[in-house]
Amino acid sequence: MINGKMMITDINYEANLEGMFPFLLLKIQSAQHPGTTFKFLNKMGEDSLAIVVKLLEYMSESEKEALLLWLFDTFREQIKDVLNQFLESREFGNAVQIGEIRLAKDEYDGLSLAVSRVRLDYSMLIKSSLVTQNIDSYADRLTEKFGIKGAGFFAKAALQVGAKAMPEQIEKKGVDILNRPDVNAKITEALTEGLRRQGLCLKIKGIVLLQDEKTKHPYDSAIIDEEDVEKKTMFQLPEKVEDSLIEALVRYLRDTKPADKKIPRSGRL
Repeated sequence: MINGKMMITDINYEANLEGMFPFLLLKIQSAQHPGTTFKFLNKMGEDSLAIVVKLLEYMSESEKEALLLWLFDTFREQIKDVLNQFLESREFGNAVQIGEIRLAKDEYDGLSLAVSRVRLDYSMLIKSSLVTQNIDSYADRLTEKFGIKGAGFFAKAALQVGAKAMPEQIEKKGVDILNRPDVNAKITEALTEGLRRQGLCLKIKGIVLLQDEKTKHPYDSAIIDEEDVEKKTMFQLPEKVEDSLIEALVRYLRDTKPADKKIPRSGRL
């Protein structure tokens, strides 16, 4: 199994919420049994975005993180499909495909993107233009500097021989190629653009891929408590996320309430 991790170095919560909100509103509108908060947002329609963005000012960093984690988790299948389309449209073709992706909270490193069950087609990878162009470039440098000819042919032949090795060895060779700085940069670029297409503005550092059957799933404890997982018959916010939005709304309303308007004490009407 191939797992991977991408560190997130910068997050613009407002931009991410604005980018993801159209997808959320469509999901709310199509839900058979939306929760109370979603009913409110649905009634507000397009105006609901301005309200939720304003509430971010009244939320703590951890509360905003929890909201973003939930949003990503809600649309992760859609996000995964778009990212795989972007990888396929680049030099990789179908050589690399993501099986699972989650936005994860790490106790020490903060938020990161965790990928798992990455499918790697080694024979297709070594035929991709990204790999062959690098071999040709390296061979040209050897010829120019040392007069060595045919280096590119032998390097490609070695890769083809590698494709006939044991499956575990093939996977390791593929991971080694993907972790090369030049290839890694191309993967990161494709994933960043794919995330942007889904309304996510996340500045990510290069992906680190690992081949290890015994590795713990990279997001085993990353997202939401089991009690907060979306119910089959009702689309609603996790309780903790909903509570933080309600608290933010209360603080906002207190800040903007009309002056000198208080509930009279009993008996003084």
